[in-house]
Amino acid sequence: MFHVFLALPALAVFGALAGIVLGLMGALLALAFFGQLLLCLLCKTVRWLLWLPALLGVVGLVLCLLAGLPLSVGVILLFWGVYEVLALCGWAVSRLLRGLWRLVRGV
Repeated sequence: MFHVFLALPALAVFGALAGIVLGLMGALLALAFFGQLLLCLLCKTVRWLLWLPALLGVVGLVLCLLAGLPLSVGVILLFWGVYEVLALCGWAVSRLLRGLWRLVRGV
């Protein structure tokens, strides 16, 4: 319910499309975190896949800057910076979970 209250001012000012855009942005940020977490936990032998979420973030940043969006460069950099930080947090949580698993297993 709390997320509805956060989106209500944007919905009141900009309409339903703003809610859809905010939802897509939140889903992309969640995908960065959980994608990095799952890749780090499941792909032990294919190490190059661990760089995939960060690489997709850089590609998204370049595409947004080249697309000529009606947003300031600071807003675009802020969003993709948060994306990369969340991908880094996913990596950190995966390292923490692996460490806990090794501790529990006794290796």
